Amino acid sequence: MNFTGLYGNEPAKQTLHDLLSEGRFPQALILQGESGCGKSTFARRIAQALVCTGGGARPCGHCTACRKSMTGGHPDILFVDGGPKPRGFGVDLVRSVRADVRIRPNEADRKVYILAQAHHMTEQAQNALLKILEEPPAYTVFLLTCESAQQLLATVRSRCMTVTLSGVSRSDAVRACALLCPEATPEQLEDAYRLWNGNIGRMAASLADGEVTRAHMLCGELLTALTDPSETALLTASAPLIKDKNLCRAVCAMLRGRFIAGMSGRQDLPLTPAQCAGCCDAATQALAAMDRYANQTLTVTLLCASMRRAFGK
Repeated sequence: MNFTGLYGNEPAKQTLHDLLSEGRFPQALILQGESGCGKSTFARRIAQALVCTGGGARPCGHCTACRKSMTGGHPDILFVDGGPKPRGFGVDLVRSVRADVRIRPNEADRKVYILAQAHHMTEQAQNALLKILEEPPAYTVFLLTCESAQQLLATVRSRCMTVTLSGVSRSDAVRACALLCPEATPEQLEDAYRLWNGNIGRMAASLADGEVTRAHMLCGELLTALTDPSETALLTASAPLIKDKNLCRAVCAMLRGRFIAGMSGRQDLPLTPAQCAGCCDAATQALAAMDRYANQTLTVTLLCASMRRAFGK
């Protein structure tokens, strides 16, 4: 299978390649992974490969079927998106798919249904889908994308194969985002990687909307305030973090990255390696607290106090 342009996820790629090349591709497949990791992109590439009529690796990218797929005009690939809202994927959408399933493919040997954000399906919608999955026509393939297969009914999961996608390596993520966001600086690309751990979609979004730039500026202000003799300088600089949890997470992730680099002398910081280690622990604990949905004000206050303590103040 041809995965040109799709970064990382080598185990998932190998699994999909083997299934396709050995002629045992399942009729129902779940692609799971966090938002922004490329599930829809993978699903579209799989659909293109399934209808490709070219020789060699599929999709070939040159046959009529591939050209139609790339423009979203292939009649045997249907993309159904439940939208971003929980329970927004209702039973009426699934019923429309069930009605369409009865119609044989127009051009290809297979008819591929991409059900995006399937984790937003209502229970009624999932039960309606189950009726198709139990006895699907031989020519149908269903590709469901979701953040976690555990968000779907056990009866639906039992009739699907699940493949997991995740963030990609630093080099791949930075290279991909440099193409998507050509105006981003190398430092901003590194910050975005630390923030989203190789999730290209989220990295690109944070670069495009200025989140990385703002977090980068605040990170610098906090480091400057950390060395200020005043006890209130750090608390004042950290005030914006109390009101914005996403910004707080971004800044803590960037701080941790800088402190880790500072421990080995790879970052020019006004701190000793030992001070960097203590501050790194403080940033790590703040990130863990946010994962536990701890009080935001308390989390930021403890972060400042712990960094001051590590700095020797």
